[in-house]
Amino acid sequence: DRERVSLRTTMARAPTPSRLVGFIGFEDDRSRARWWSHMCDREREDPKFSLDAPYVKCRRLYVDSVWSLCEDHRLAETTAHVATRYYDLAMQREPAGGVLLEDFTLDEVRIAAVLIAAKFEEHEAPTLKAIRGPSRAASIEARRMRDAEAAVAARLNWRLSVVTALQCFEHLHTSNLIMHPSDLVRGAPLSRSPKARKFVVTYARFFCNMTLQSSTFQLPPPSKLAAAIVRATRQLLNIAPAWPDRLARFTGYADVAQLADDVLAYYQAEFPDHHQSVQTFASSPKSVADASRLFPEDAPPDAAAGYEDATRSFFN
Repeated sequence: DRERVSLRTTMARAPTPSRLVGFIGFEDDRSRARWWSHMCDREREDPKFSLDAPYVKCRRLYVDSVWSLCEDHRLAETTAHVATRYYDLAMQREPAGGVLLEDFTLDEVRIAAVLIAAKFEEHEAPTLKAIRGPSRAASIEARRMRDAEAAVAARLNWRLSVVTALQCFEHLHTSNLIMHPSDLVRGAPLSRSPKARKFVVTYARFFCNMTLQSSTFQLPPPSKLAAAIVRATRQLLNIAPAWPDRLARFTGYADVAQLADDVLAYYQAEFPDHHQSVQTFASSPKSVADASRLFPEDAPPDAAAGYEDATRSFFN
């Protein structure tokens, strides 16, 4: 019986891009380019995202619940991204009448997606007993969760190696392509802005998480979204050129300006107060609440200097 096959055994045959990047590493530009090409080929095999799918109107609630579950069990951000990708691909493949949610509750599908993703991304996936906790002990049975995991995997055609925007960004980051000594930060050499590298990485990861919540940003391929996020981050932090030739050649995307502008517009709409302070290099997207506290609306233009000690903890 195919549904009885161990998920752990199945997934061991198809490691995810993020795991390979972490365990194998890439020693030369050619191998890095090959792996990027592999991720682009893999994402083209997935079905196109449709905004007309019935579940899309409630999708953001699901994303929030996945993040809550991952945070409760201290799972990595990549796990949340992969679990959401599983859910999207499974629901995009749902027939018009719906089958998956007829057999299982939304909570069971959510937990199943997180458990499968955790077996990929984590060194040690949480047990079902830990996931259930005292509040869910009576409502979630081990056998049903096993069947739910198998059902989600079957809906994915047992192709459990997926590509996410966060994985694509991490590959660009580990390939040392995000920043270069020749870059200019606010018109000055990169060496004069020692925080710039950390801020770029922090903001780009934040944008990956932010765009995960929006259904509109699931329309472009993950690799293109990651490229646009890099451009948006560099543009936001006044790093020139915003889209250097090295990134255009490596990613294969000559122009991602429009998508990058869409990312920045979404960021400004979601976090208007925080957006006003980012170009000072004294606020961090790691905590929007802290940024709002450190930079009130009536703060003078040079207020960033006075908050140096307060923001230092973001980068320890």
